[in-house]
Amino acid sequence: MVHPLISYTAVFVIALSESLAVVGLLVPGTLLLLSIGALVGSGGLSWQLTMLLAILGAIAGDSISYWLGFHYQQHIKSLWPLRTHPNIIARGEMFFQRHGGKSVFLGRFVGPIRPIIPLVAGMMKMSPRYFLGVNVLSAIIWAGAYLFPGVLLAGWLQALDDGRQIVILVALVLALLWLSFWLSRTILRIIIS
Repeated sequence: MVHPLISYTAVFVIALSESLAVVGLLVPGTLLLLSIGALVGSGGLSWQLTMLLAILGAIAGDSISYWLGFHYQQHIKSLWPLRTHPNIIARGEMFFQRHGGKSVFLGRFVGPIRPIIPLVAGMMKMSPRYFLGVNVLSAIIWAGAYLFPGVLLAGWLQALDDGRQIVILVALVLALLWLSFWLSRTILRIIIS
């Protein structure tokens, strides 16, 4: 790896921004973490350090979002961009009211509401201790679930001998993107409705 410090910093920043309120809606975290997993699988990054940084970034992003919600409470709805998109918070509140404390865990794996649930948990005054426990547990599982498929993919591609690797890789990435988008929309529809 030419610039390991930059790579490891990127792991932390991607995990943090993917979990950060509002910002996480714009970050293609699934694809980025799958790619980072592929770097781990090809020997470019350490599995242990990458996992640790992804976990810490996810915990930090959710914790910042929780703190913002806890500190600003209902006032957060009047801040940009949430004031121009009130349905974002409304969906998060509905999800939180329906599932209570477990929404922090479930929300970690549902793309469209992932960065909003910690904010809502803070707004609804969820116990900081309970939030932290669920946040840490979900971050550990989330990091492995998002990085490990990339590790497997890299190992499988290294086993191929011919030029089909690029075509197969592009097809797999597109299929995984479509599948993750479809799954998160389906899960969100099931959970919210």
